[in-house]
Amino acid sequence: MTAYDPRVRYISVDFFEADIEIVIAFFSELSGRNYIVDPKILKGKKVTNISPSKVSVKEAMNVFDEILKNQNLKIIKGDHVSRIELIKEFKKENKWAKKILVLILSHSIFWLILIFIYPISTTVQAIFFWNPYSRIFLGFGYVNFLLTWIPYFRRVLFEPFRKNLISDARLDEFDDKLYFNESEVKNEHEEYLILREAIPEIKGQIILEGESGLGKTMFLRYLVRNSKRVPVYLKAEKCSIGVIEAI
Repeated sequence: MTAYDPRVRYISVDFFEADIEIVIAFFSELSGRNYIVDPKILKGKKVTNISPSKVSVKEAMNVFDEILKNQNLKIIKGDHVSRIELIKEFKKENKWAKKILVLILSHSIFWLILIFIYPISTTVQAIFFWNPYSRIFLGFGYVNFLLTWIPYFRRVLFEPFRKNLISDARLDEFDDKLYFNESEVKNEHEEYLILREAIPEIKGQIILEGESGLGKTMFLRYLVRNSKRVPVYLKAEKCSIGVIEAI
């Protein structure tokens, strides 16, 4: 190690298993700057740096910066005195944040791919979606929540069973052209409205009451036929044990 000498243009900055306190003292003398540092953050740190040739003072100070970075330390420059502080905690937090972000993105992409192939793969349906333990544990909790509360994902879940859920409606026998869509209905305010306008879609709980032969069943089949959601069409006698059980 060579101390500061204004007549020397190039210096050697070779260290082998040198205590970092000695290294900091060397560069403090070389640069003429004072460094304040907590001895606790330097405890046990050793420096090895092999330079193939001598370097200028400016280049030596760049080497000093790299040595500190390698030890998870950084220089906070002041007007007269500089401080040397840890950057280890910041780096760790930043590193873990990136890892967590990558994990979440990878996990989300994995489940999005599963949702994409779900309608055509009975294996995916059985293992990942209709097994509640898979949804909860492999889905990290949030997948099960999204599948339950996001309408789009609910539709995707039930889409493979759409034909079974509306089989009683016999839509293959339903002809839109033969359906009379100008039927009227009286609402709770005693007002007469076009039925398809009064009940434009299946939403909430609705009671449609009327005499036999007035087209109630045909209207329900019409709603099912034109529903963008996945509906369930059940006859009353099938619900004797409960609607959920019947589904």
